[in-house]
Amino acid sequence: MGFDNLVKAHALYESKYGNKFYNIALKVCQKGSVEEKTMAIASFLIYFNRVWYIYSDDGKKAFENLEKHVSDVYELIKVTEPMLGELKKQSLLNTDLKDIFIENSIKTLYKRFSEVFGATGASKALHLLNPRLFVMWDDNIRKNYKIDLPDESGYLRFLKMVKIEITDFVKDYAEREGLSFEEAEKSIKDRTGIEVTKLLDEQNYLKFTRKEMPQEIESKTDVTDKIDKILKIINEITEGAHEVANEDWVVRTGRSGMVRASADKLKRIVERYAEKRDIEGILNYLMNVQNDQTGKEVYKILKAYNKKTVEDVYDEIVRIARE
Repeated sequence: MGFDNLVKAHALYESKYGNKFYNIALKVCQKGSVEEKTMAIASFLIYFNRVWYIYSDDGKKAFENLEKHVSDVYELIKVTEPMLGELKKQSLLNTDLKDIFIENSIKTLYKRFSEVFGATGASKALHLLNPRLFVMWDDNIRKNYKIDLPDESGYLRFLKMVKIEITDFVKDYAEREGLSFEEAEKSIKDRTGIEVTKLLDEQNYLKFTRKEMPQEIESKTDVTDKIDKILKIINEITEGAHEVANEDWVVRTGRSGMVRASADKLKRIVERYAEKRDIEGILNYLMNVQNDQTGKEVYKILKAYNKKTVEDVYDEIVRIARE
C-alpha cells in the first residue's frame, strides 16, 4: 500500500468525521499545563473512547464518578510528565524501538495509561501527548495486526509493525517527489496538516473498524508474491531446525526426532495453506504454533543454537500479509 492510499483515506475521514476536536485537543496537549492537558484528554476520550465508558466495568466506574476519574487523569499526566519529556524528541520514524530505555519507557507509559483509560484509550491519550511516536489503535485494528493480548508488550509489537508501514509510506512519497526522507516526512505534515502516524490511524479506522474503505483487490500475482516470501521464511526455519536436530546434545537427549518432526509439520501445514492461497489460514496457524507446548519446547532448543523461530518472524510475516 502506497502513500496515495493514505491521502485517499485522509480525504474520506475528513469529509465524514472531521478533525476539529482532535486538532484542538492535540494543540492543548502540546502546549498546555497539566490541568489543561487533563481536561483535553478526558473530554476527548469520553467521546472517542465512549465504548469503554459504556460497556467495560472499569469504564462505567470511571464515568459514574467523573470527579475521581479526572483526578486520576491529572495525577497520571503529572507523574508521567518527566518520562514523556524524555521521549519528546523521539518520533516513530527515528527512534530505535529495540533500545532498552525506549522499550521500557513505552511499555511503562502504556501500562500506566491503560490502567486509567483501558487499552484503546491509552493509545489515544499517549498519541495526543506525543503524536509523532505513539499510534492509536482499537479492538478491530488490533485484530487485524494479530495482536491477541492488548498489554504493553502487544502495543510495542504493534508500534514495531506500523513503523515499517509508515517508513514505506514516507519512502514511497520521497521517491516520487525527489525528496530526502526527512524532507518527505515534513512535506506530508505540511500537505495534510497531521502527522503520518495519524494518517495511518485514519486508514486503519476506516478499513478495519468502520469497514468504509474497501480493501484493494489483490491480483493472483500479489498473493503469490506474498506466499513465496512467507514460504522462504518458513524454509529458513525448517532448515535451521534440521541442522539443530543433528547437534550432538540434541541427539543424545532424545530431542532430535521432536525437533525434526515439528519442523516438518510446520512446513507441511504452511504449504497446505499456501496451495489454497489462504494467507489468513497461515497466520492463524502460526499464531497457534506459538502457544503449542511442543512448539514452546522446540523454540527454546532453536534459540539455544541461535536459529530462527516462528516467534522471531511472526510479525514480519504479518507485515508481508498486510502489504
